[in-house]
This record gives sequence, structure tokens and C-alpha cells, in this order.
Amino acid sequence: SKDTVKKVPIWIKLMELSLKFWSPQCLEKITNELGKFIKVDEKTLDKSLLGFARILAEMDILQEYPEAMMFEDELEEEVVVNLEGLPSYHML
Repeated sequence: SKDTVKKVPIWIKLMELSLKFWSPQCLEKITNELGKFIKVDEKTLDKSLLGFARILAEMDILQEYPEAMMFEDELEEEVVVNLEGLPSYHML
């Protein structure tokens, strides 16, 4: 029998994320809410492309993911992050 691949590395974009959350530690913490953090894109690390933060994560392709996620910052204010690039796999 074949083994089914369920988890794959996928680049995801954290849209409209404030620069104060762009440290590798913050990005890893945010990403781990969705999948297993692998690494941060070089353009995100050096802040040469500021439209979004891009992170590589191991994602379960059978899981459904939200279009946005919310968390509280250090002042307990809500931060909403729109997500792009997440898997959208639907079994027939």
C-alpha cells in the first residue's frame, strides 16, 4: 500500500503584519499556530519586501485553515493577520 503524503512544506504569507512582529521568534510563534515552523524568507529577515512576512512551514494538506488569524499583542490589543498561500485541499 502507498503511504499518503499529508504534510508538506508550504510558503505562507502573513499579510498586513506590523513590523514589530517580524522577529524570527515572533514569526515562529505565529506560524506554529498553523503548522510546524521551518524558516523565515530572506526578504522578510532583511525587511527588503515589506508587503507581507513570508514563512516556510510544514502544513497538513488535509486540514482546513482560516483566511485570517487573531492574537493579542503585549498590550492585549487584538492583532488580525490575513493569511495567503495556505493549502486548500478538498477530497472528492
